[in-house]
Amino acid sequence: MGSVKTTHLVLHTACILALITILVGCKSITPEEAFYQYKYPLALKGFKDRDSKNTGQGDYALNKMNVGVAAMMAGDYYDAQNAFHNAALIMDNTETGKSQGIASLFFAEGVKVFKGEPYERAMTHCYLGLSCLSYSDYNDAEIAFKRALLSDKSSKKEQYQDDFGLAHYLIGSIFYRTGAIDNAQIACSRLAACTSGLNIDEPADTSLTLFIELGYSPIKTRDPVLKSLDVITPRRYPERYVEVYIDGQYVGQSKRLVDITHQANTVGRTGKDLVQSVKGVVAEAGAILLPGGSILRSVISQPDLRTCSLLPGEIHVLSCDAGEGLHTVTLKFFDKKHRELKEYEQTHYYIPVNPENENIYLFRSGPYKHNVYCKKEKTT
Repeated sequence: MGSVKTTHLVLHTACILALITILVGCKSITPEEAFYQYKYPLALKGFKDRDSKNTGQGDYALNKMNVGVAAMMAGDYYDAQNAFHNAALIMDNTETGKSQGIASLFFAEGVKVFKGEPYERAMTHCYLGLSCLSYSDYNDAEIAFKRALLSDKSSKKEQYQDDFGLAHYLIGSIFYRTGAIDNAQIACSRLAACTSGLNIDEPADTSLTLFIELGYSPIKTRDPVLKSLDVITPRRYPERYVEVYIDGQYVGQSKRLVDITHQANTVGRTGKDLVQSVKGVVAEAGAILLPGGSILRSVISQPDLRTCSLLPGEIHVLSCDAGEGLHTVTLKFFDKKHRELKEYEQTHYYIPVNPENENIYLFRSGPYKHNVYCKKEKTT
């Protein structure tokens, strides 16, 4: 009898331990965590779930941006195109949120409709255009890249209103492909002006284009002095450039098209910042003069710290002439002292190049990504 009780106790304990193990093993991770663990399909699912629970316009565009970036990394250009298109509809709509003009004096910035900074809007359109290019849709791609340049022009400082190199490169590439050579040359000159002489390769000279994203975009934090305002806070990353090898042969070093941190830092102050400063003064006065004033201060003077944190710190490009067929692409990353970052090296197998299609690939840096395999039978 005692042995039976003991057996039941052992089984009961084993079941509890097994359940605990299952629960611990099944601990959910956020979409952001999945993204930075390179579990892009899982991240995409998580961002889609979050987006589906969105009940208003406040974070609509931000949620769509997150879905779009995760979809791009997962290779799902259909979902990416839809997500960026929907994000752009809100970001480009000058009527959205206009009725909040007076109300903005009385509510925290974070409750308003997220429309992004100029660089976030420009990146949304660049990604949208790239997703269109994946289907060789030159017309919609051109529209998207033009809107990216228009987004950059909303920077407040004139010298920074036409320096989004990625957009100039992409629109120039479209002009070459559609035979608008004069426009392509104008894009080349503008690209050279904002990237220290970088040029756009003509389609006849290249069959493979690699866009390589490095590091992390900056985030917003609360200004330690003017607490009702935000400040741009860079996130550190070691990689600074990439060497590219095709089938074991060195083909060149990547060139930087855009520095997102620089773009964030050169947006300039806007009328919104003046409103935020006034709100800070009003809130501080209320905290001193009114009963419950500290609550007033915490409600109306909070800056909007929302950003699309999935964006890279910078985007590089390398174009080369690769033969038709499947190729092995190796990326070797280096820091600012030209030291190779061994743990960042990536090798991508079975990358197809088809002269009948656009052969554009988007990669992102990160430690311990190592080998990535496409299916052998995959065609572009």
